[in-house]
Amino acid sequence: GEKEILKKCNMLFEKNKKYAIVGKSGSGKSTILKLILGILKPTEGYIYVDDQILDNKRDLDFSKEISYVSQEVYMFNLSIRENLTLGYEYTEDSIEKALKEAKVYENICTKKDKLESNCNELSGGEKQRISLARALLRNTNTIILDEATSAVDKKTSKEIEDILLSKEDKTVIVISHHLDEEDSRKFDMIIKI
Repeated sequence: GEKEILKKCNMLFEKNKKYAIVGKSGSGKSTILKLILGILKPTEGYIYVDDQILDNKRDLDFSKEISYVSQEVYMFNLSIRENLTLGYEYTEDSIEKALKEAKVYENICTKKDKLESNCNELSGGEKQRISLARALLRNTNTIILDEATSAVDKKTSKEIEDILLSKEDKTVIVISHHLDEEDSRKFDMIIKI
């Protein structure tokens, strides 16, 4: 509507670097993500990708290079495998690797039907980790995490974050309400809003 969320905002995200965007609820963190993802258009100014103005009609390939994982998980009433692959073909090794990196592989192994189990059998934290595994499986250049492990215990959440931030070939943007001093050292830049 008429409410101005961000004004005179200038940010640079460089390839393969790790960023944290930190701020209170309503400060504009999710708005920044929606601008990056092309869901929102700026009312003034521009978003550039590789020195070219982002044009959502033309730059569909750019959106394919980003995996977005939200705290609000979207699952279909299908098997875990189908929710992971979304109709694409992946090797069993790549599926297993993604599940292990998302710290949910052992949980899936305890299910009676393993990957063929229905996603309705999963807890909120397991669903978040399946969503994260889905993003890892896509193997995009950029991963954006919007409070993506909010339903996961703190220890597991830190382990997942460490795995993601250790990926030298990925640009990672993490949205958070708060970072402690230890976590802050893991990022190339922290943007406080």
